[in-house]
Amino acid sequence: MASGKIFISYRREDTSGESGRLKDKLQLEFGEECIFYDVETLEAGLNFDQAISRALEESKVLLAMIGPHWLKVTDSRGIPRINNPEDWVRKEISLGLQRQIRVIPVLVNGANMPTSEELPNELKGLSLIHYKEISSSRWNYDVGELIKVLKKLISTIGPLNQERKNPLPIPVSLWSPPSGDWVNQYRSWWSRNYKWALTVFALILLMQLCSDLSGI
Repeated sequence: MASGKIFISYRREDTSGESGRLKDKLQLEFGEECIFYDVETLEAGLNFDQAISRALEESKVLLAMIGPHWLKVTDSRGIPRINNPEDWVRKEISLGLQRQIRVIPVLVNGANMPTSEELPNELKGLSLIHYKEISSSRWNYDVGELIKVLKKLISTIGPLNQERKNPLPIPVSLWSPPSGDWVNQYRSWWSRNYKWALTVFALILLMQLCSDLSGI
């Protein structure tokens, strides 16, 4: 079970590519079920408002992905979406701040942190939060630093971490005969591994011979 989700909030017109790339990396570290990424996470037929609210209830962290056009993206009337109370990004971050979820602004592509004057009232607190930067030229390092912060808040349960925690054991039959009826088992082990054993023995003799010759 996950001990909390990571909610990724982004604008498709602004940081769609970077957000998707970050999502893939976080899924490897924390597990797919631990990441909320709207379109891919929502099931068909769900009420978007209710689904977002429920996802935030299960989340410990909200990553607010902010690119150069985050404040500039407009609707069909030419009005900046951030000024629309029904804007999904505005709703997501506002709910995250209200519920005291850890909100981390993530600046990408050289974006600047929005000032308090540029934000609607319910988002002004965002300008006071310490942010993280991710650049294309330092992508692996920057994402690694972000993951260090997230690991303090979210359990790492991804498939790669499971493999690290449970490394494949070295086959017992290769190194030592198994326990039990040791005579028959030793014969069985030797029949399976005699070529390998003879090769090692031959290498030892060769090394010894080379050592003797070098001392002459």
